Amino acid sequence: RLSHPARRRDDSFDRDSSANAISLAGHELQRHGFSLVDKDWEGRVQVCGVDVSLRIVIPPLFPYELPLIYAQRQSLPKRIPHVEKSGKLCIARVDDVLLDSSRPEEIIGGCIDRARRLLEEGLHERNRADFLKEFRAYWDETTDIVLASCFEPNDRSRPVDVWWSE
Repeated sequence: RLSHPARRRDDSFDRDSSANAISLAGHELQRHGFSLVDKDWEGRVQVCGVDVSLRIVIPPLFPYELPLIYAQRQSLPKRIPHVEKSGKLCIARVDDVLLDSSRPEEIIGGCIDRARRLLEEGLHERNRADFLKEFRAYWDETTDIVLASCFEPNDRSRPVDVWWSE
């Protein structure tokens, strides 16, 4: 579970601690070749010979919340699992992460490593089955198409006949 923000006796958030952690995170991002652009950090990572552009958003409650990492989808040669339409990388389930808030640099480094691994698995198609596991997450939520199917999804390709009606 995520650790909770540092609280003072009056139950207010410890802003000094977070500001210091954000500063340390900035130094770590610079070490990884990222630059501050407006309020976000932008940089590139090499994954499987592909130069992927990333944008990292440090939340105000960092290091008690994970940074958000976005890939510029145009820099990816194909669609891969765990990259949302916005480009946000799903590097961790929030309820599966325990953050050590005393080590903000390691949180940043770990998130960059997780992003690189996620992209590598996707580009090598090692996590391709995740598209099926999380089908609803990848289906366009704005569509009003109703689809009925009598097929069970599996790894086997087969022709399918489709009837369309208004």
